[in-house]
Amino acid sequence: MPSPLILKLPQILFLSALFTTVYAPYWASKTIWYECSTDSNYTTNSTYHSNLNLLLPSLSSATLSTGFATLSKGQPPDQVFGLAFCRGDVSQDECQSCLSTADQDLLQLCPSGKSAAIWPESCFLRYSNRSFPSSTSDDDSFRRILYNGGNVSEPTKFEKLLSELLNNLTERAAYQSVRMFATGEAEFMTSTTLYGLVQCTRDQSGDDCYRCLTVSAGEIPKSIWGKQGAAVLAYTCIMRFEIYPFYNESVGAAPPPPPSTDTVSPPPEASTPPVKERGKYEISKSFILFIGELSCSHSIT
Repeated sequence: MPSPLILKLPQILFLSALFTTVYAPYWASKTIWYECSTDSNYTTNSTYHSNLNLLLPSLSSATLSTGFATLSKGQPPDQVFGLAFCRGDVSQDECQSCLSTADQDLLQLCPSGKSAAIWPESCFLRYSNRSFPSSTSDDDSFRRILYNGGNVSEPTKFEKLLSELLNNLTERAAYQSVRMFATGEAEFMTSTTLYGLVQCTRDQSGDDCYRCLTVSAGEIPKSIWGKQGAAVLAYTCIMRFEIYPFYNESVGAAPPPPPSTDTVSPPPEASTPPVKERGKYEISKSFILFIGELSCSHSIT
């Protein structure tokens, strides 16, 4: 007589396949999030292909000095436009490594698309047969959301704190940062700190940056209520939050407040700061659930 485990094997295999499809490593070393155009293609060794091959290495080199660049190669109708930035807290060496890998990945993953974009963890690269910034509604509405599978213990309190943090970071990136980049943190519970990062492409106005980040933040309560962390990817901005540090905390933080002119109060009694228990998040932070049309967004693991 077959064992109960064998009888349940089809269900086990089905569930295994389901989780393999839905869950994926969150920017693990071999995970790539990218988009390829499906409405316009080029042929191998065409003029557009040659211009693209000239553009990508030049774009990577141009980005290194300031962390952001836009370039174009060729003339219409075969002109190709490129845009790239590195996350505001990464070193120049990490920026170069990320972009060098990204442009090679795009050529392999989108071998004939006239438009493509890729979101590694520490940089972003995009090319198109249209100039940037694009004002098309499809580009403006495009969002892809990655998030942790773990839930926070007090979601209402967490979402209120998260909204305040992201609003603050959005304001700073759009109107107070030359690099359109900001990071910050807020204490959620005694042993838990919330970390946030936002960044816009610098070819936009402050108002455009603010609008992009505001739309991204608006997706969070609708799609990922009470999750421990997430990243919202768009063509003109990125937004991410976690309950563990994921960026260089010395870069992009808010400037210290000016000295107060009020009467100085006596200092509080000394106390031992609480120890942050980050170890318990090691499992949940390694997985995400992807929201959106799986046929339109891609990851390679």
